[in-house]
Amino acid sequence: EQWMKTLSEWGPKVVMVTSVPIVDKPNQTSVLAYHRPTDQFYEVRCTYIPAHYPGTGDIFASVIVGSLLQGVDLLGALT
Repeated sequence: EQWMKTLSEWGPKVVMVTSVPIVDKPNQTSVLAYHRPTDQFYEVRCTYIPAHYPGTGDIFASVIVGSLLQGVDLLGALT
């Protein structure tokens, strides 16, 4: 969490980290987000799929940005 806050201090209002493993649940992964204006952290968990698909990070970023531009809040964009 401190790393996300530090990155946010450099300018971005939102910092996200994807593919964060969940230690006690190896079949799950998560996305963490920090929203500096409200000083809130979010975590969204999902099932881990052991495969690699090039471009999925680009698609994820596009969906998040598109949702935010349409007025969806950060948690709504993540879910």
